[in-house]
Amino acid sequence: MLKLLRQHLHRKSFLPFRVVMRNGKRYDIRDPEKVAIGATKAVAFLPRITEMPENDIELIYVPRCQRS
Repeated sequence: MLKLLRQHLHRKSFLPFRVVMRNGKRYDIRDPEKVAIGATKAVAFLPRITEMPENDIELIYVPRCQRS
């Protein structure tokens, strides 16, 4: 799951996305520079430091762009 997270963070044209944890917590990632990825977890600065262990990540959700 960290590999997928890394791919979303390093997209050429970054799109905000949401990380959903197994415990139901959700974290919106709006700035790729506020996320660090280690060997077993990611750490986001959202504004508090939030640890996201790989085993606790349920899914990564990228909302579709809405056109008006």
